[in-house]
Amino acid sequence: MAKFPELLDRLKRERKINSDNQVAKLLGLSRQSLCDYRKGHHTPDDYALTRIALELSLDPLALIAEVRAETEPDKEKRAFWRDFFRRVGHRALIAPLICGVFLSAGLEIPTANAKTLTYQDIIRTIIRQEPPFSLATIQILSGLRHADGIIT
Repeated sequence: MAKFPELLDRLKRERKINSDNQVAKLLGLSRQSLCDYRKGHHTPDDYALTRIALELSLDPLALIAEVRAETEPDKEKRAFWRDFFRRVGHRALIAPLICGVFLSAGLEIPTANAKTLTYQDIIRTIIRQEPPFSLATIQILSGLRHADGIIT
Protein backbone atom coordinates (compact mmCIF):
# COMPACT_ATOMS: atom_id res chain seq x y z
CA MET A 1 0.00 0.00 0.00
CA ALA A 2 1.03 3.52 -0.57
CA LYS A 3 1.38 4.90 2.93
CA PHE A 4 -1.35 7.32 3.90
CA PRO A 5 1.04 10.29 4.14
CA GLU A 6 2.15 9.54 0.57
CA LEU A 7 -1.48 9.56 -0.55
CA LEU A 8 -2.00 12.89 1.19
CA ASP A 9 1.08 14.32 -0.53
CA ARG A 10 -0.11 13.01 -3.88
CA LEU A 11 -3.49 14.65 -3.31
CA LYS A 12 -1.79 17.93 -2.45
CA ARG A 13 0.26 17.79 -5.65
CA GLU A 14 -2.63 16.82 -7.90
CA ARG A 15 -5.00 19.42 -6.46
CA LYS A 16 -2.27 22.05 -6.05
CA ILE A 17 -3.05 22.37 -2.35
CA ASN A 18 -0.46 23.90 -0.06
CA SER A 19 -1.57 22.85 3.41
CA ASP A 20 -2.90 19.87 5.30
CA ASN A 21 -5.64 22.15 6.60
CA GLN A 22 -6.93 22.54 3.03
CA VAL A 23 -6.66 18.78 2.50
CA ALA A 24 -8.65 18.16 5.69
CA LYS A 25 -11.40 20.49 4.46
CA LEU A 26 -11.45 18.82 1.05
CA LEU A 27 -11.77 15.38 2.61
CA GLY A 28 -14.29 16.45 5.27
CA LEU A 29 -11.92 15.55 8.10
CA SER A 30 -10.77 17.47 11.14
CA ARG A 31 -7.26 18.88 10.96
CA GLN A 32 -6.35 16.86 14.07
CA SER A 33 -7.53 13.58 12.52
CA LEU A 34 -5.53 14.26 9.40
CA CYS A 35 -2.48 15.09 11.51
CA ASP A 36 -2.91 11.85 13.49
CA TYR A 37 -3.21 9.82 10.26
CA ARG A 38 -0.15 11.51 8.77
CA LYS A 39 1.98 10.84 11.86
CA GLY A 40 0.76 7.24 12.12
CA HIS A 41 -0.85 7.76 15.54
CA HIS A 42 -4.16 6.43 14.20
CA THR A 43 -5.19 4.32 11.24
CA PRO A 44 -7.52 6.16 8.85
CA ASP A 45 -11.12 5.04 9.16
CA ASP A 46 -13.13 3.81 6.18
CA TYR A 47 -14.62 7.26 5.62
CA ALA A 48 -11.20 8.90 5.33
CA LEU A 49 -9.91 6.11 3.08
CA THR A 50 -12.95 6.33 0.84
CA ARG A 51 -12.74 10.11 0.55
CA ILE A 52 -9.06 10.09 -0.41
CA ALA A 53 -9.57 7.15 -2.80
CA LEU A 54 -12.33 9.02 -4.61
CA GLU A 55 -10.26 12.20 -4.80
CA LEU A 56 -7.35 10.23 -6.29
CA SER A 57 -9.52 8.08 -8.59
CA LEU A 58 -8.56 4.93 -6.70
CA ASP A 59 -10.86 2.02 -5.92
CA PRO A 60 -12.14 2.78 -2.39
CA LEU A 61 -12.85 -0.86 -1.59
CA ALA A 62 -9.36 -1.93 -2.64
CA LEU A 63 -7.76 0.84 -0.56
CA ILE A 64 -9.83 -0.04 2.52
CA ALA A 65 -9.01 -3.74 2.13
CA GLU A 66 -5.31 -3.02 1.64
CA VAL A 67 -5.07 -0.81 4.72
CA ARG A 68 -7.05 -3.24 6.87
CA ALA A 69 -4.88 -6.13 5.66
CA GLU A 70 -1.84 -4.27 6.98
CA THR A 71 -3.22 -2.75 10.16
CA GLU A 72 -5.85 -5.11 11.60
CA PRO A 73 -4.57 -6.31 15.00
CA ASP A 74 -6.72 -9.48 15.06
CA LYS A 75 -4.88 -12.26 13.19
CA GLU A 76 -8.04 -13.90 11.81
CA LYS A 77 -9.48 -10.60 10.58
CA ARG A 78 -6.14 -9.59 9.09
CA ALA A 79 -6.09 -12.87 7.12
CA PHE A 80 -9.62 -12.15 5.90
CA TRP A 81 -8.61 -8.66 4.70
CA ARG A 82 -5.49 -10.00 2.96
CA ASP A 83 -7.57 -12.57 1.07
CA PHE A 84 -10.21 -9.98 0.28
CA PHE A 85 -7.60 -7.54 -1.01
CA ARG A 86 -6.17 -10.21 -3.31
CA ARG A 87 -9.65 -10.53 -4.81
CA VAL A 88 -10.45 -6.84 -5.24
CA GLY A 89 -7.04 -5.20 -5.46
CA HIS A 90 -6.52 -6.02 -9.11
CA ARG A 91 -9.84 -4.45 -10.18
CA ALA A 92 -8.29 -1.01 -10.27
CA LEU A 93 -5.76 -2.23 -12.85
CA ILE A 94 -8.06 -4.06 -15.25
CA ALA A 95 -10.21 -1.27 -16.70
CA PRO A 96 -7.25 1.01 -17.53
CA LEU A 97 -5.43 -1.97 -19.05
CA ILE A 98 -8.36 -2.75 -21.34
CA CYS A 99 -8.78 0.90 -22.31
CA GLY A 100 -5.06 1.16 -22.98
CA VAL A 101 -5.11 -1.88 -25.27
CA PHE A 102 -8.04 -0.45 -27.21
CA LEU A 103 -6.59 3.07 -27.47
CA SER A 104 -3.08 1.93 -28.40
CA ALA A 105 -4.56 -0.04 -31.25
CA GLY A 106 -6.60 2.99 -32.37
CA LEU A 107 -9.86 1.27 -31.54
CA GLU A 108 -13.06 2.66 -30.14
CA ILE A 109 -13.65 1.63 -26.54
CA PRO A 110 -16.86 -0.38 -26.31
CA THR A 111 -19.56 1.21 -24.23
CA ALA A 112 -22.46 -0.40 -22.48
CA ASN A 113 -25.45 0.77 -20.50
CA ALA A 114 -24.45 -1.51 -17.66
CA LYS A 115 -21.65 -0.82 -15.22
CA THR A 116 -19.54 -3.67 -16.56
CA LEU A 117 -18.55 -4.78 -20.01
CA THR A 118 -19.32 -8.32 -21.00
CA TYR A 119 -16.67 -10.50 -22.50
CA GLN A 120 -18.89 -10.71 -25.58
CA ASP A 121 -18.96 -6.85 -25.88
CA ILE A 122 -15.18 -6.79 -26.02
CA ILE A 123 -14.87 -9.67 -28.49
CA ARG A 124 -17.56 -8.13 -30.75
CA THR A 125 -15.64 -4.85 -30.75
CA ILE A 126 -12.38 -6.64 -31.55
CA ILE A 127 -13.93 -8.58 -34.43
CA ARG A 128 -15.56 -5.46 -35.96
CA GLN A 129 -12.27 -3.57 -36.18
CA GLU A 130 -10.25 -3.12 -39.37
CA PRO A 131 -7.55 -4.42 -39.36
CA PRO A 132 -8.46 -7.06 -36.80
CA PHE A 133 -6.73 -7.38 -33.45
CA SER A 134 -3.81 -9.75 -33.28
CA LEU A 135 -4.33 -13.19 -31.79
CA ALA A 136 -1.96 -12.23 -28.93
CA THR A 137 -4.17 -9.28 -27.95
CA ILE A 138 -7.28 -11.45 -28.01
CA GLN A 139 -5.49 -13.96 -25.75
CA ILE A 140 -4.53 -11.20 -23.29
CA LEU A 141 -8.12 -9.98 -23.09
CA SER A 142 -9.36 -13.55 -22.79
CA GLY A 143 -7.13 -13.99 -19.76
CA LEU A 144 -9.02 -11.14 -18.10
CA ARG A 145 -12.38 -12.75 -18.80
CA HIS A 146 -13.30 -13.54 -15.22
CA ALA A 147 -11.51 -10.64 -13.61
CA ASP A 148 -13.77 -9.95 -10.66
CA GLY A 149 -16.79 -8.77 -12.58
CA ILE A 150 -15.06 -6.11 -14.65
CA ILE A 151 -15.41 -8.40 -17.64
CA THR A 152 -18.14 -11.01 -17.34
